[in-house]
Amino acid sequence: VKSKRRGRPQPKAAAPILDDRDQDGGFDAAVFKRALAALEERRQDLHEDGRATAAIRQALLECKDTCTPDVRKGQSVPIDIVCYGLGHVAREHSASMQLALLGLLREGLQPRTCAAFDPIFDETDKRLLAESGVTLLASGEMPAPDLDGVILFYLPHCPIELLDRVLWTCWERLPQMALLGNSLQHYRDSNTESKLRDQAYYVASAAAWATETTLAFPRASQIAFSGISMHVFDAAAIAALPAATWTARPPPAQFHEAIPT
Repeated sequence: VKSKRRGRPQPKAAAPILDDRDQDGGFDAAVFKRALAALEERRQDLHEDGRATAAIRQALLECKDTCTPDVRKGQSVPIDIVCYGLGHVAREHSASMQLALLGLLREGLQPRTCAAFDPIFDETDKRLLAESGVTLLASGEMPAPDLDGVILFYLPHCPIELLDRVLWTCWERLPQMALLGNSLQHYRDSNTESKLRDQAYYVASAAAWATETTLAFPRASQIAFSGISMHVFDAAAIAALPAATWTARPPPAQFHEAIPT
């Protein structure tokens, strides 16, 4: 599995073309206007390239095969998308590119829900997310564990502690879960055994059960998606694990507010 470390360049400051903030000082109309135009260009670039979205769609088809027959019978398997850690989508180039991919996935997959959370979202970010059809999650909110269908977690360049908490929280439905985020294999290979044991036990464990697909992106977006892979999990291997795999250890510590409780 090929993978790279996180990288997110700082955007160049742009002179405002107008100053139109609301009373609480949150929404910036000039930033929003520029961000919306840039987002459409980036979405078009990703759409025309098509390689990443095709690979993601194929991985989700494999994930759907693990759903129970009553879920699959006579209807398409429903998909829900949850995204953590996008960052300032209205001001940062990489975050904007990552939102562009989320928008494409929402349009192409037609999920029941497409929701995001990051504690740093400001009012301009939230308006841009709404324009993209993305619902805001409340702090700590998580999909119900008995939700039917497939859930796609999109965690671009999120900290390993956040990923560890998500995997632990959703362990009962890993076979019906797909993960779009930093390479699990890279995390396992690039960290010491002691760090994995103490801070990312479930990341290291899940890497052994994951089928990982390295994704290809247009040249202009490679920094935004460096090291991002698509993961689906081996249902048979997970079913054979003893319950102690998940219950013998204390839950992973919360990571700021983006971690579900």
